[in-house]
Amino acid sequence: MEWTGIALCTLLLLGLLAFSGCSTLTGRGALPSQKPPVATEAPSPAGSPRHTPAEAGPSMSRAEIEKRLKKLAEDPAPTNLAQGAMCYAAGPRPGKVESEYVCPVCGHRTLYSNNFSVGDIPSCRRLSGELGSLPVKLDESEFCKACRPQVKEPRLGIIIQYPGEEPVRVWTVYEDDFLLLQQFSEGKDRYKDGGDWEQSLKDKVPRLKYLLDIK
Repeated sequence: MEWTGIALCTLLLLGLLAFSGCSTLTGRGALPSQKPPVATEAPSPAGSPRHTPAEAGPSMSRAEIEKRLKKLAEDPAPTNLAQGAMCYAAGPRPGKVESEYVCPVCGHRTLYSNNFSVGDIPSCRRLSGELGSLPVKLDESEFCKACRPQVKEPRLGIIIQYPGEEPVRVWTVYEDDFLLLQQFSEGKDRYKDGGDWEQSLKDKVPRLKYLLDIK
């Protein structure tokens, strides 16, 4: 009888051990705090930029720009020019528009009334930094009453610094002029104006010569 009791106890113990091992393998005996890994969603790819500016390199010389302008004038004009949105008659301008100009040099604030060039300055600043190897930068100094108190009618200008030459300033420029220079710097044969219409750069060679101080 004693041997029979010992045998039964041994069998029960083996059964409990087997059940415990099976639960551990199947995960039924895992602790409640254990959780399966949570899958994370991969970030969506960012959209491509609308325009990639030309990389800045060594400044082009006057002779190099003269050669490129000559080629542009001699090449045939593009014919497949894209048309922008249809134009509509503009409504009357408001009686008075006030714009504040903040000088990037001294920080002085100047208030202007009905000077619409002030609103073009931010885009001209951006485009001025996208001209690749053209030795050109924006001159907006006339708009600061602290830096240039003697100026009555401020204008936007361009500073041209050809290698080995003294800087030259060209005055009375606009946002469209920087669009011209941007596309010319990238070797394009066309550009888009403010109305999103494509125009031939060949037709703008005289203006490009003025902007780049090419006689």
